[in-house]
Amino acid sequence: IGGLVIQGRYGVDVLRYTETPHTVAGTSTAVETIRQLGYWYFYGRELFFPFTPQSRAFVSHVWVIAASFAVPILAVASAVSTRWRHRVFLVWLVVIGMVVSVGGHRWSIPSLYQWVWQRFSTTSSGLALRSTPRAVPLLALGLAGLLGAGVTALGRAVPRWHRPLLGVTIVIVAVAV
Repeated sequence: IGGLVIQGRYGVDVLRYTETPHTVAGTSTAVETIRQLGYWYFYGRELFFPFTPQSRAFVSHVWVIAASFAVPILAVASAVSTRWRHRVFLVWLVVIGMVVSVGGHRWSIPSLYQWVWQRFSTTSSGLALRSTPRAVPLLALGLAGLLGAGVTALGRAVPRWHRPLLGVTIVIVAVAV
């Protein structure tokens, strides 16, 4: 705590120069966020190499891209087709995670929500919340719950499909990760 206090009072304000709200919001598109990506550092490059070498697969391997879209598609299909008492809660997690994560993405032509977010993120209080893609775990938790509910419901409806369906779901999630 002492080090943080000294850095805050006498150090360089690093966050204003490295993770500007514009930089952070640039990659948090709705398409990347629904794939549970969108965090600016994931797409960063230094000369010839990406900051995160694993990011190459998520933008160039068709099977990884397809799997990363299959998870939310199957989860939304589960939300639409199942009746489960916690479904509404999980749908709200997905919606809130998505809305917060997208934040101020369209920096140059913002919607009203994005304009408010941009103004707030440039204040000293809002600087701590500038990295809105950190809300993606809410989205991921909601999608995981919905996907699990869908697999369970289909497994109960057609018991002989339960194990193969579970296996296929595990493979899709593993490839997406």
